[in-house]
Amino acid sequence: MLNILEIDLDLHGKAAGNFIYSDNVDKPGPFLTGTFQADRVLFYDFDFENVRGKLEYEENTDTVTLEGLTARYMAGNAKADMVIHYIDKRFKVNGQITGIDFQRMNSEFKGTGDIIFSGAGRFEQDPINLTYRTDDIYFYEDQCFKVEGKGKMTTNFSDHYFLDAEGFYNKQQQFIPGVSPGQPDQRPLRRQIPWRNLGYQLVDPLGGKSRKSRCRR
Repeated sequence: MLNILEIDLDLHGKAAGNFIYSDNVDKPGPFLTGTFQADRVLFYDFDFENVRGKLEYEENTDTVTLEGLTARYMAGNAKADMVIHYIDKRFKVNGQITGIDFQRMNSEFKGTGDIIFSGAGRFEQDPINLTYRTDDIYFYEDQCFKVEGKGKMTTNFSDHYFLDAEGFYNKQQQFIPGVSPGQPDQRPLRRQIPWRNLGYQLVDPLGGKSRKSRCRR
């Protein structure tokens, strides 16, 4: 459906729903509106399951609105709202994914984490702000660590993304009876996210050098 309407949104999958369509585009307001559900949707390289929400499209302003989105992502619960104005090149998004199961990424890991994101403004100028944190993650039974950080992403909501992120990897010291525990081993986190045509800047919070690059998937 998005291809037929020529909506420049990187959203792929088979969905079913009830929509109202009007070809009288001289009147203000959306000419396509309805609710949908899909077993699986690929949205900007994120693989979501059990997706539900409301879609509105207004042709006069080339505006896409996604409201009340809910989905499952790596066993976590996702919810979001999004408005994208392609003619004015403005956006507003907010949402979160909680309870992400890291064992879905790597069978050797056990633990969960959350991501919260929000932002509004102009394409490729104003950022979407992200914060992320994990509970205790276990790599083997005697190795435990946490990850937390923040980032800013700018995008044109089509084929260009730029992520500027920083964070910390906190390794918990092994507990030994009768011995006082030491300070956690805290290290800067450096992580590349392999999205298509993604530019990124990785920052060392302890004052080291930052570096910029660009990768394609």
